[in-house]
Amino acid sequence: LDRIVALLPAKKAAQLDVDLKIAIVGRPNSGKSTLLNSFLGYDRVVVSDVPGTTRDSIDEEFNFRGKRIRVIDTAGLKKKSRMTDAVEYYSLNRTVESIARADVVVHLIDALAGLTETDKKISDEIMKARRVAIIAVNKWDAIEKATKTFEEYRDRLIFKFYRAMDFHIMSISAQTKQRIHKLLSIAIELNERAKLKITTAEFNKALSDIQGSHRLPILGETAKIYYGTQTGERPPAFKIFVNNAEFFRKDVVRFLEKAIQERFQLQGVPLRIEVEGKKVQKVMVEGKD
Repeated sequence: LDRIVALLPAKKAAQLDVDLKIAIVGRPNSGKSTLLNSFLGYDRVVVSDVPGTTRDSIDEEFNFRGKRIRVIDTAGLKKKSRMTDAVEYYSLNRTVESIARADVVVHLIDALAGLTETDKKISDEIMKARRVAIIAVNKWDAIEKATKTFEEYRDRLIFKFYRAMDFHIMSISAQTKQRIHKLLSIAIELNERAKLKITTAEFNKALSDIQGSHRLPILGETAKIYYGTQTGERPPAFKIFVNNAEFFRKDVVRFLEKAIQERFQLQGVPLRIEVEGKKVQKVMVEGKD
């Protein structure tokens, strides 16, 4: 069957199930169409140096290491305040729609332009949709190299936008296909992690260890976790029962989120944590907000 699928034209193959859906997003001229062409191995869309050439979303499918992948190429996301016509408004809506349709979002950042306000808005949309995301710093081949160059670039990026630390960050060149295979491999791996199912016993052992570490950022209150359980996947969702939900402020839940990610190797995967206490109504706190 795999051999038959590989030989099918793209339009016919699109009717078959896929293992992973990837959305490519980024500001105009960040290299989205070039990356799509690098994935496919042939020119499916027109690549131009003029920002905003690709106005619509274009889906294509291909096989990679036994996985069938659907890639969603999107028009650039622009600030609503700068949109002056219906075409730009349509572009924004299609970008948000593409993020919602994807399992993993590849957010391209132009290495030469650096992180922009538009990039931050794109990340906000990804976090709102609660999608696994990879920040791919594109055009890395155009950067003059020095010792620890990328580590320093990554640190500056996180300094400018601290929520970037929640994403997997890597450098690529869509033009020269540098680290394109690694990008796809990481996307597949993160998508599999997002489907992780943790038994109630495993999860409660983790909560016990976290609480026993005495590192919860509590300010004098007597906060206690009774037990918890996983309630969903993609993204992983958990419900934690506590003595008082008011004690579990956003910073406390954020600490729990990072501790759970580290415990179960879910770095780069957004979590959804619901806290319910005896004394007050339940409080919902979502990671990557």
